[in-house]
Amino acid sequence: MISKSEIKHIRSLRLKKNRIKTGEFVLEGEKLYEELLKSNFNVVKAFSTIPDHGVELISENELSKVSQLSTPNKVIATVQIPKRIYDLQEFSDDLILVLDGVKDPGNLGTLLRIADWFGIKNIVCSEDTVDVYNSKVVQATMGAVFRVNVHYLDLQHFLHGYKATFPQHAIYAADMEGDSVYTVTAQKGVLIMGSESHGLSDEIRALAQRITIPRVGEAESLNVAVAAGIICACLKKS
Repeated sequence: MISKSEIKHIRSLRLKKNRIKTGEFVLEGEKLYEELLKSNFNVVKAFSTIPDHGVELISENELSKVSQLSTPNKVIATVQIPKRIYDLQEFSDDLILVLDGVKDPGNLGTLLRIADWFGIKNIVCSEDTVDVYNSKVVQATMGAVFRVNVHYLDLQHFLHGYKATFPQHAIYAADMEGDSVYTVTAQKGVLIMGSESHGLSDEIRALAQRITIPRVGEAESLNVAVAAGIICACLKKS
């Protein structure tokens, strides 16, 4: 059974300010819960409608009161948000994904899955990018949220520091007016992706070599996650 105060607490975590205040976020579904248990994230409290999970048993009606899914999926848990200590040296990875103003939760979740697929360990987000612990983002990551480190930083400050620390690494920015990604040879560095609606800020664009996916057909643009997947495949292959 779940108490009224626990219901209130879980529902309060729908707001970013409450996630920041408590240091917790909500996870839903059997698959994500299994991924959670394999990670180094700490479970605060977990509830399930089936006894197999070894957590507190609740009814489907109780689960529906706290779930944000249209069809609640058996398990819901509150999870401790890990504390990230910013150290530029940890960004010596072969490729880092940088996101400038990505607001759509589904896109951010998919971008984490893409990073996970290509073995990218770190994503740096502008401070106006959607919160990675938004429940829609967490669901869309399909577990990648537990394997990819996400940092929210001032992008200009980060990129200037990165360039000074790793002068031999490239800084690329996806841009419609850029050079063909198929001509790029460097593998280590940064790939900056902007939002579909606003693209990259002028300040960020000025710090990078602009690259693009050559258009063959008539489509006006590509979804940011689709574009990131194509570019990552090219950079990893080169």
